[in-house]
Amino acid sequence: MYTTREEARNRLGGTIVTYDGQPLKVLDVGGRDGAGVTLTCLNWPFDGNTAPMSKSVADPLFKGFQTPRLGFANYFERGNAHAIWCHRIPARRMQQGLINGNFNAVSLGMRALKLNLDVLASSEAFREMVAGEYPSFETAISTLVPDSSIAVAREFALMMSPEGYVTIYHRRDPLGLVMGGVIFLREDRQYAREMLLEAPELPNDIQNL
Repeated sequence: MYTTREEARNRLGGTIVTYDGQPLKVLDVGGRDGAGVTLTCLNWPFDGNTAPMSKSVADPLFKGFQTPRLGFANYFERGNAHAIWCHRIPARRMQQGLINGNFNAVSLGMRALKLNLDVLASSEAFREMVAGEYPSFETAISTLVPDSSIAVAREFALMMSPEGYVTIYHRRDPLGLVMGGVIFLREDRQYAREMLLEAPELPNDIQNL
């Protein structure tokens, strides 16, 4: 918890943090040093249609001003699904929350779709990622069309090639193919077998490719 306005303003001002499991944007920092430090915030979506509100810096629902949990976001563009890998980059910045300068997001697939934080943060995809809401494996498979991708968990996504083959990814690392509800693991990705078996969102039928 921050006890001075200056420290809170430097670390949190203008950033996106997590509040009660949901993204929250800090617009300004005020109040008095000590327990009286307050944040002027916007609830998601940050589209200007919600009124700013004041929250105490000591509110326990901030849980230490946790940076939003990142991973795959399911972004839909013109009806096509894109699994966007979002991660914080190791920039030398003092901000604890997310800003454009410490955030990167790029899609899976041949046509790399890059999104900045300003574009992505107000989308349903961003809120679902922060909250950890993803479609089931079966739903994701049924949603895929050629040259699309969709995440089934924070670190796992499926991509269908233009030819109709489905590849499973851990982060941006292709692990193998998915056929008939079975994961066929590449020979050079055998190290990922236990990780796949421990993921409750994925089929536990894993064979060698």
